[in-house]
Amino acid sequence: MTETSPDRDTPDIELPPHDVEATLARRADAPPAVMKDRPRLFWAADDDAALRERALADGSFVARLRQSANATIDDASVFADEPAWHFTQQTSIGELAAAAWLFQEPRLASLTTRLLDRAASAEKWVAPVHEPMACDHVAANIGATFATTLDLLADALTEEQLHRYGDAVAAKCLDPFLETCRERSIFWAQRDCPGNWRMMTCGDAGLAALAAPGIDEERRNEILAYALEGVVDILDTIPPDGDFVEGPHYFMATLGMGLRYLVALSRIDPDAARYLAHPRL
Repeated sequence: MTETSPDRDTPDIELPPHDVEATLARRADAPPAVMKDRPRLFWAADDDAALRERALADGSFVARLRQSANATIDDASVFADEPAWHFTQQTSIGELAAAAWLFQEPRLASLTTRLLDRAASAEKWVAPVHEPMACDHVAANIGATFATTLDLLADALTEEQLHRYGDAVAAKCLDPFLETCRERSIFWAQRDCPGNWRMMTCGDAGLAALAAPGIDEERRNEILAYALEGVVDILDTIPPDGDFVEGPHYFMATLGMGLRYLVALSRIDPDAARYLAHPRL
């Protein structure tokens, strides 16, 4: 008879408290977080050349990215004058930005900024089906798309563009996210929310806050704290058997949004790295 495996649910390290007050108190006693020059989320400028060489060596990846970029460029509806903006176009922004970074083609970067300009000028980023919410996961998803795009196109953007995009992220994502979290006014902002909306909205809003320029640091820290609280709250809800309340599809589809935020946050806050050793992971 095979001996029962030891309990694997006990964390190897002690996780710090993750409520907003505890996180802000920890940060108050820590050295100031330094928001590095772009790229800042997942790697530094010194890593660019090696990462690009590694990606270009993967022929199938290169072919898929080139194909998706060409498909976006050839899709007349993407760059049509009407409709001026639709939240599904964030996929096109991400694909073009990745291609612009990998292939170092100014035309691809220019096309990406055309879509960023369109998104930045939109009245709101909340999906129509989710109105009258002030902030939904779609607004956070778009904020995160801006975040990764600003990192990838760091060398191709002007200071004026960076600040215009930062203002858009603040107005359409971060400000309503923060007010919603402070007031706990929507279901996903409640600490006992068990569903994927909480991880998805908080994770992507946190990523947006790490990248958006021009945000007051005190306000940024509060957004980062609420985002961290939301992501880890959902990890805490997962039972020992791993059976997420909404099922594996929803969990796996949104887990990455929380984890990429934790990875990026860890670059400026070492305490956040410990959450990547959460027992449910």
